[in-house]
Amino acid sequence: MKRPYFTCLKALFPLVLTILSSLTSAQITSISNGNWTSPFTWDCTPFPCIPGTTDVVIIDHAVVLNTDWMITSGSITVNAGASLIEDVTARTFYMTGGAYLNNGTTDISNIVSTGGTFTNNDSLRVNIYLYNTTYFSNSGIIADVDSFANIGTFINNVNAITDAYAFYTNDTCSNSGKMSFVNFENDGFFVNSAGG
Repeated sequence: MKRPYFTCLKALFPLVLTILSSLTSAQITSISNGNWTSPFTWDCTPFPCIPGTTDVVIIDHAVVLNTDWMITSGSITVNAGASLIEDVTARTFYMTGGAYLNNGTTDISNIVSTGGTFTNNDSLRVNIYLYNTTYFSNSGIIADVDSFANIGTFINNVNAITDAYAFYTNDTCSNSGKMSFVNFENDGFFVNSAGG
């Protein structure tokens, strides 16, 4: 005699597998210039798809951020010669975990970071960078900054923040490069090394 709950479990098994597979991250690489939300920009399976908030994303092309976005884990890497640039709308990028590595060009109006690591090795344009509770390492240029709030660790190695209006830190900031701002408030630990 068949037990009804085994029949029910057998029917639910494909649904459970689908849910579990959606919780895992995948590596997704750009294959052409295009919008972030276009499946034709990305090499991912099953097609069509766009990156999720936990995926490992590699950008090798000129990708247009045409939506606000968030990463909770996984990573985004912008390779040398590639870019992630917002469209005509001022976009917001939220980061609650994972890693962002910029070896190319990143241009996003608002970045809100409450976790993970952020590394800029080339060109970053951001109007407002808030709540850097991450580890932020800079060896590139950070331009067009209005406000930068550091509540984590900010390591600057070169000509970093240029002509910012306000820079605030209440945690750890280490500078061995150049930072230029109108207003500065330090409620944490600020080290300006020789040559900085």
